[in-house]
Amino acid sequence: MKTRETACPGYQAALAAHRAVAPERRIDGHRRSCEQQTRAVRALSRQAFPEPEVVQGDGAGLD
Repeated sequence: MKTRETACPGYQAALAAHRAVAPERRIDGHRRSCEQQTRAVRALSRQAFPEPEVVQGDGAGLD
């Protein structure tokens, strides 16, 4: 399987050229979208799998 790292030099040059002219606005939009999605997934995860309540005590009776 080819990856960006193992691709031919022509592909790597084309990718670098594309990234050099990619509008920062678009990159920021993608970053914000990813962050928003991550927050939503974490919130749903906390809702579906809540943290167990910690019972404070001296540990007596846990034998």
